[in-house]
Amino acid sequence: MLKVLIIEDNKHLQRIYWEYLKEKGFEPEICSLQKDLDFQLEKTDVVISDWKLEEMGIRDAKFIIERALGKEKKVIIVSGEIDQIPKKIREKVHLLKKPISWLELENLLTRISAQLFKQELKELFEPL
Repeated sequence: MLKVLIIEDNKHLQRIYWEYLKEKGFEPEICSLQKDLDFQLEKTDVVISDWKLEEMGIRDAKFIIERALGKEKKVIIVSGEIDQIPKKIREKVHLLKKPISWLELENLLTRISAQLFKQELKELFEPL
């Protein structure tokens, strides 16, 4: 089951993401920046993050995204202002423009899940 870390400052949207992903068979967790971010990233396969996290006291999610990418996590950034995300980051992540299509999100997560599964199989059967 794909483990998805939700980084969203809007409590209402957090709940919608969580319920939708759970219903679709994913294992969602809502990020708490009061907890150790690295610990939360270790337990996850994919990060879904809003770019602007002002209600969490963060201007943008650049630091969080870079940490996730550094741990080789798949990242989906959701934003109404994709052009404000630095090109260097845009090239390394999946982007969804607000308002998002839930079907598009589900399809993207399904593709990522398949990619991760193929990668695990390849590593499992590679000659030592």
